[in-house]
Amino acid sequence: MTPPTESDGALDRAAMTEQLTTRFADRIADHRETLRRLVATGETPHHQSALVDSRPVEGPSLTTPHLRIHVRHSCQDADELGSFPPGAAPVCVRIHVEGYSDRYPDRRSAKSDLVHTMPATECEAWARALLGRQWSDYAYEVIRRTDVDPRMHTDMAYTQPLFVVFLASDGSALLAPDNIVWNRVWPKVTDARKLDPDPASTALLAHIARVGPYAPTDGIRHPDTEPDGGWRLDVTGLPLGELTDTAAATVRALRDGIRVRGTITKQFRPVRLHVERDRAVVHFRWARNLNTFALDMRPPQTGNDLAGPPWHTPVALAAAVMARWQEELRTGLLIHGTRHTAPRR
Repeated sequence: MTPPTESDGALDRAAMTEQLTTRFADRIADHRETLRRLVATGETPHHQSALVDSRPVEGPSLTTPHLRIHVRHSCQDADELGSFPPGAAPVCVRIHVEGYSDRYPDRRSAKSDLVHTMPATECEAWARALLGRQWSDYAYEVIRRTDVDPRMHTDMAYTQPLFVVFLASDGSALLAPDNIVWNRVWPKVTDARKLDPDPASTALLAHIARVGPYAPTDGIRHPDTEPDGGWRLDVTGLPLGELTDTAAATVRALRDGIRVRGTITKQFRPVRLHVERDRAVVHFRWARNLNTFALDMRPPQTGNDLAGPPWHTPVALAAAVMARWQEELRTGLLIHGTRHTAPRR
């Protein structure tokens, strides 16, 4: 649909946030209580979820004629997204700001027919209103990749503004760690912009001025991870330069993929990647099991060895292999060797 035209003389962000907070006070309170219960217990009581669904935070735009805005939240476990303080049990809370034409009575009626360009300042005000000052102080707005298929420019998962805050199990907000993996927070995300804290949050402002908008992870990182938060991985066997271009690209994608914490399961910890001309063997630990296990793949040697979509590129093939391993390991398959020792070079 054609995006509505933003009006002149818009309210500033603080004024809009205050107006929205007052207008939707009861509904916002329901959302915040739902989030507090979720981060404390890991689940949302059905009656609380139903209450939020039946009383959505949505209404006419404060700045743009014929535009209505709907705000909702979603969550994911943040433990594997970066190095958080021990015992924090962090949850990543995502605030989705979605716009639709006022020819629809509500967001549900609009379905996927959303407005793909909205006033940025007002979107931030809606997110801040839902989160409140204390959580907003620690929130971020994600930044998405621009080198995407043109069809993504009308995909609501790509175009709708998305804000993120990390909450500990006691409900307190946390800065993202300096090794946060933003591309696991939401598809096509490469980075994030820190929202400006309230001027009264002097300690937080001093921290940001001193070290930046992230929490340093020196001293709290898992001992088997690198500074970027990925698993430390010993690569043995043939150098990638001795493989064909297609095989090297596939093994490189596999290497980068398995280093990401939680990319297969939380119990999976790779320790070594052994490279042969026609085989790559991943040695890994599983949960607290003291044994070392192994899984292998046979990388394609040329582009002609690649199948059709979704296995048509080395990166896609490596992702498909990891997805298959994830499914097998989650359903109890723990095979292909214990204490496996491949020759080192």
